[in-house]
Amino acid sequence: MFYPQDLIEEIRSKNDIVEVISSYMKLQRKGANYTGVCPFHNEKTASFMVSPSKQIFRCFGCGVGGDVYSFIRKYENIDFKEAIKVLAERAGVSLPEKEYSEEERKSLELRNLLLEINSKVARFYYHKIMQLPNAGMAYFEKRKLNNDTIRNFALGFSGNIRGELHKYLKGLGYSDEILKQTGLVKFSEKGTYDTFWNRVIFPIIDVHRNVIGFGGRILGEGNPKYLNSPESIIFKKGQNLYGLNFAKSSSEDYFLLCEGYMDVIALHQAGFKNAIASLGTALTLGHVRLIKKYKQKIIITYDSDNAGVNAAKKAIPILRELGISVRVLNMKPFKDPDEFIVNLGKEKFLERIENAKNAFLWEIDILKTDYDLIDPEQKTLFYREIADRLLLFDENFERENYMQSVCKEQNISYEYMKNLIDLKQGNKKDISVNKNVANKNISQNKNISPNKSTSNNKLSAKEKEILKSQGFIISMLSEDISLYESIKKNISPEEFINDYYIEVLTKIYKLYENGKTEVGSIINDYIEDEKMQNFVTKLLSIGLSESVGENHKRMLEESIFTVKLYYLDRERIKAAKSSDMARLQEITLSQQELKKKGIHLE
Repeated sequence: MFYPQDLIEEIRSKNDIVEVISSYMKLQRKGANYTGVCPFHNEKTASFMVSPSKQIFRCFGCGVGGDVYSFIRKYENIDFKEAIKVLAERAGVSLPEKEYSEEERKSLELRNLLLEINSKVARFYYHKIMQLPNAGMAYFEKRKLNNDTIRNFALGFSGNIRGELHKYLKGLGYSDEILKQTGLVKFSEKGTYDTFWNRVIFPIIDVHRNVIGFGGRILGEGNPKYLNSPESIIFKKGQNLYGLNFAKSSSEDYFLLCEGYMDVIALHQAGFKNAIASLGTALTLGHVRLIKKYKQKIIITYDSDNAGVNAAKKAIPILRELGISVRVLNMKPFKDPDEFIVNLGKEKFLERIENAKNAFLWEIDILKTDYDLIDPEQKTLFYREIADRLLLFDENFERENYMQSVCKEQNISYEYMKNLIDLKQGNKKDISVNKNVANKNISQNKNISPNKSTSNNKLSAKEKEILKSQGFIISMLSEDISLYESIKKNISPEEFINDYYIEVLTKIYKLYENGKTEVGSIINDYIEDEKMQNFVTKLLSIGLSESVGENHKRMLEESIFTVKLYYLDRERIKAAKSSDMARLQEITLSQQELKKKGIHLE
């Protein structure tokens, strides 16, 4: 759905950033701004700042920042269109409705109806487990789950009366035709019966907090031990992850990938809010795409038995395929996270997380168990297998790093492994076309602007000083609109040395020219560019962390002076190289006048 820019701006203007963020976390007033503990990384000292005047936030600890849309997207882990819906609803703004075909309308109505039924069923199962005593609560108590955890995950109990749920739903007016599509009720020649019977129930909740399905573990003997809702228009096992509705908001930069429901629940209860699990199926590309939407790192916490090891071996290449960084946690001597935490506690598990092993090195350790290294022939085969796996790395640099680590861990001669890899490559050199470091097309382009941005690590000390001055000018301008006329009179965007700074200054000038004051709104111009959003926020928020006080005017004057003088120096060099004597004389006079008079803002 396309939303016009004026509607986006209307929604943003009706959602004061302080009020919105305060509904998610505690803020304290600090002068003209607000501060709090950042929800996006672990910290003890508050470094999260919110500016009501600029309508922006920024964390000076982790660097994240932006406007009210940015906060909602980051906190809720949703895309921009979803953030629009959240803030529109909050502000009471009606969004244009999509025109649906008759088929689309019926499908949407069915989807909404199934979600409605699932929500009621989840409450039904939860109500059953709260009717003490019962076998379901006894099971969870045995697993050391407390009442808060049971409530948070909406855990339930199906009871042992076979048709109880069907009777309940029929009493609410739902037809058998609809109930059949839920997968919660089975119909056969022998009669009607509930899918889940004598099981503890795990509602499966998506990232939008919809109950899309259920998992059930049988109490006592019987098969299958675990049973999931069948796939439907609202439930796709290969595209949903258990616990993601909670984990998506975790401040950690990684997920703990578990095998089952109880592992996720146990970890969350212990304080590890970033635990997730696939839904009774092997990890799929659909799962990984969903993971990548929120995190770029995974620590696999599968069971330590053979089944868990094999599942991890299958999961690793799928995660790597989409660029996820993977490590594997050592659970031994315990089988799973739940058992580990019950026996050794949270702190020991945290130690295991910190010591989780690089997935490739873990795979080599597992591979090692397949060989008898006392036998020379087996040992040789093991080394050859390592070499084959190292050759899967396309980049020589990456392969070299892993080769060094593997050789050190496995006590293998580096020279031997290098020779083995060379031998397997057939002593062939990489065939590649020699290329100049500089792009030929760029080097031949005579019209390149001297203001093109430069990588920070290549900047001179002087250039870094200039960028700092530019940033200060932008920040002060965004902080105080009364400075607009005098700043604009003394400095123009073309006098800046960085394209990004030029772009931001130009946007602020245009904003003020049009009578608008909320500079944070320019962040909306970079909806699809998170790096640029953070860059702009950083510029606008310089004044949030630096106490300028009464000296701000003098500091601003000095910054403008520094930028202008550097600009004139560059222009003078250009004029000299082109032998433009008239321009050279003009610049020289301007420099002399600038040094004599300085900069004095009105």
